[in-house]
Parts: sequence; C-alpha cells; structure tokens
Amino acid sequence: MSKKRRDEDSKGRILLPVSKRHESELRELMRVLTERGFFPRNGDWKSFIDEALESLVTQIKSAPDFTFKERTDMFKDFYSSRIMGLVPLPLSTLQNIVERSPEVANELISVYFSLFKHSFMVNGISSLRDYLDSLRRFFITITPLASQNLIIREDGSCGSFTVFSSVLGKQMVEKVYLPLLRQILNESTVQVRNLKGDNITIEAQFCLPVKE
Repeated sequence: MSKKRRDEDSKGRILLPVSKRHESELRELMRVLTERGFFPRNGDWKSFIDEALESLVTQIKSAPDFTFKERTDMFKDFYSSRIMGLVPLPLSTLQNIVERSPEVANELISVYFSLFKHSFMVNGISSLRDYLDSLRRFFITITPLASQNLIIREDGSCGSFTVFSSVLGKQMVEKVYLPLLRQILNESTVQVRNLKGDNITIEAQFCLPVKE
C-alpha cells in the first residue's frame, strides 16, 4: 500500500473511482463555484468532493422514493420555477385567492403555461413517454401532488394522463388546472380524444399527430 493511500485511510477516506469526464466536470464546477464565491478559495479538491457528496447524500435522503433521474428532474424543475418567480404558497391560500378573485385564475394559467412552455415542453414530441413524463413532472412542480397521484399510460401512439385531484379542490380544478391542461395539449398539437375533470380526477386521453 502506498504512503498516499495509507494517509487517506488514516483520515477515514475511501477513494471512489470516477470517470475522466466526471472528474473533469467536477474540477470545472469547483473552479466556477470558487470564482462566484460559493466555495472558499483556499479550499482543496478533497474538501470540494466532500461537500459535493454531502449535498448528494442529503438530496437522496430527502427524496428516497425516486430514481436518480426523477430526483434530478425534480431539482431542475424546482430551480426553473424559481427562476420564473414562482414561490411556495399553501394550496388553501391559493384556493381562497381564486375563490375571492376569479380573475386571478387566468393570471395563474398564463404564468404556469409560460413555465411549461419554457422548461417542460418537448419539442417535436418524438416520444410519447417523454411527453407524458413532462406532464407529470410539471404537475408535481405546480401542485402538492406526489407522483403516485399522477398516472400516465401508453397504448401505441396514444396515451392518457390522470390526476387524482381531490386535494386540489373543485374551484382550482375547474378554473385553473383543467383549462391549463387544455391549453398545454392544444399548444402541443396532440390529437385530444377526451379531456374532463372534476373534484376527484382530471383525465386527458390523446394521441400523437399522424406523420405524413
């Protein structure tokens, strides 16, 4: 065993194998974060890796019921929503605002649709699965619903998207989420076969456009 390895072991460290690409990207991120003041200039490579791994461990522990891809998508989606100016708001508060000022519903639809168009919309819709996943990710971002409340199904070139919406409230479904989903589907140029919603479920059935 080399002296370097013995030194690492004595500090309670185990060297993890990484690809050259990952090491290159991590070193670049270390440089960028240092320049922006988010990592100390006197910090070394091992300290940076410790911080990066600690951040990853925390993310996994906070959302253990997701795959790595789903967890990464959630982080990116949350960050995108923050950039758009969206902040967490209790659903009950939102329900009261829409009930007292119905015109707010149109503003919400506009803001949510802009978020979907810029951060979630799949250009060209070459894959039905990707499109269904983008709808589910979007509704997870703008509602308190968990993934098990958002069901996607594929049947050839057609699919369905179901939202168990009882927690959202009848007014929010009728005035915000249902018309929002209708606008998204229309903008995506899918062929809508059925779209309905009530205080129990929102359901959309559609097919990809036929390629000529």
